[in-house]
Amino acid sequence: MSARTDRFLLGAVPKMGSTWLREVLLSQGRHPDALPSVHGPLHALRPEDVGGRTLIAGLRRPLPWAASAYLHLLRRHKRSWLRPDEGPPRSFPAFIEVLTGARWAPVGELEALIDWLPPEAHEAARARGVGLWTMTLQYLLGDDDLWRSGEGRWLVQVLLNVEELNRSLEELLGQPIQRQFARPRNTALEHGDVDPATLDPGPGAALLEIHDGALARQLPGAGSWTLHRMPSC
Repeated sequence: MSARTDRFLLGAVPKMGSTWLREVLLSQGRHPDALPSVHGPLHALRPEDVGGRTLIAGLRRPLPWAASAYLHLLRRHKRSWLRPDEGPPRSFPAFIEVLTGARWAPVGELEALIDWLPPEAHEAARARGVGLWTMTLQYLLGDDDLWRSGEGRWLVQVLLNVEELNRSLEELLGQPIQRQFARPRNTALEHGDVDPATLDPGPGAALLEIHDGALARQLPGAGSWTLHRMPSC
């Protein structure tokens, strides 16, 4: 594949498709560093780190993101708040409750699970009344003011629809992608025999709307869009 992927710098947001993007490029025989990525907040980058490249990231809506995170964290943390006394896991609706702040895990437990956010970002989410989907996007893809107050600006320039990653990546790179990668990586194949789409959020769906709905309505949802260009502020 001759796409000039050195034009882009990927903001790797947990459970938003960044691993899938890199796997697609590797499948095309490209070097592992063909799509450089940032595993941390974009506001920590210096201009020389960006080097004039376009900052991109994946976007998944709050509910499928929460489902993916729930299954991922259950596999990653065999002993945690999600598995009290190493017994049966807490339910998906209970997990959504802590993601949205409807109730909180004991001090330190949630921070240990959602470890891509520092303690001060967890505190800011509680103070602002937003869910961790909102805080994750704003902390990793915006400037310092955006996650602290919600009044800052976005640093990412292009969002890729994770639910249509095959088409969005083709549009971004300007070249076709192999048909075998038509499905995002984050499916039942990743999570064993459990498909995230089958998880019932119960009352958690309403909680996600309350705490993450404001941002979700500003950003594109599922639909025909592939690439979404963020406004420059």
